[in-house]
Amino acid sequence: MKILQILPGFTTGGPSVSTSALALHMQRLGHEVQFHTAEGDFSEYPDIDFHPYHFYNLPILRQLAVSRQLYNNLKKESKDAQIIQTNSLWQFANFVHEYARRGSEAKSVIVPRGTFSKYALSLSSKKKRLILALGQRTALEKADMFIATCQKEYEDIRAFCLKQPIAIIPNGLDLPDTGTVSKKKTITFLGRIHKVKGVDILIKAWRKIEDDGRFNDWNLVIAGPTSSEYAKDIQRQAENLKTVEFTGEIKGDAKNKLLAKSAIYVLPTHTENFGISIGEALACGTPVITTTGAPWSGLVDNDCGLWIDLSIDNLTKALKDMMSRPMERLVSMGENGRQWIKRDFSWEEIAKKTIQSYKWLLDPDKVEKPDWIYLD
Repeated sequence: MKILQILPGFTTGGPSVSTSALALHMQRLGHEVQFHTAEGDFSEYPDIDFHPYHFYNLPILRQLAVSRQLYNNLKKESKDAQIIQTNSLWQFANFVHEYARRGSEAKSVIVPRGTFSKYALSLSSKKKRLILALGQRTALEKADMFIATCQKEYEDIRAFCLKQPIAIIPNGLDLPDTGTVSKKKTITFLGRIHKVKGVDILIKAWRKIEDDGRFNDWNLVIAGPTSSEYAKDIQRQAENLKTVEFTGEIKGDAKNKLLAKSAIYVLPTHTENFGISIGEALACGTPVITTTGAPWSGLVDNDCGLWIDLSIDNLTKALKDMMSRPMERLVSMGENGRQWIKRDFSWEEIAKKTIQSYKWLLDPDKVEKPDWIYLD
């Protein structure tokens, strides 16, 4: 099977991590997978067939990442492709595939990756209405199938009045070999320092922690790119906090080591379609505090973290609760999380589910519908 995967840009965020891992595991199952994304540094992914494109560096065109090169590439490659899948929404790359595939038999699959959530839709709403008019609405209405990474995203897609089949398939995760690591009294946030991640709420809660005085032997590490204006503002807010450290972006083995040695991982997010950093922390044996904005209620069921409603007071209470527990208890919770990831989030199984969904979409009369695909 020939599969075209599209992502508007390849960055440090969760969609880049998950879509590249999926592409790699589908390749290992014997399929031809092309990864179409904006020009970038792909040196850490030598086994993926990247097809980078250049977009126009003009004010409005740059914001939408408009690229004639991408259209031409997709037009050429879709002629003998079976699946053309776009990841995310609200960029040129997320609707141009609909026009590029015309005249071919390629099926269109859209993976919104959190962009249909109520909170996400409230951001830059005027821009989104413009993009809908330019082609996103057509791409959504003409799509042959959607893939949601959780039940909540399935509901968000249906709320947008889209009636196509929806496969609910979570992201996969790898279990890194972190060796023997001693836990330190460190709470870590790792990812984009962005408003949606609730970092400002974390800083306010940590200020209360410092004022409490009982947890002065604990520290908070915020690991993520610090060049944005929002990130710079967050650093200014934390200037007089004694136990907060900004490390900048951390990737690869260094990221896994940081997560593994941390006693607790925290993500006070407003909304996530998956929240891959939560899974990465659990895979490294670290318990998690996150919010009901992320689809990780299993933290409670699997005794590996806390799942709270987002507020400064709730987060402060959760942090104090976890920091008050013996380190042996936190280590045990982390191991519970690691076993959960190993059991339910294997990338090989996720890739097989995705391929089986494609096979059903291509020939529903001969291939039995998987039970994770919903028609209602």
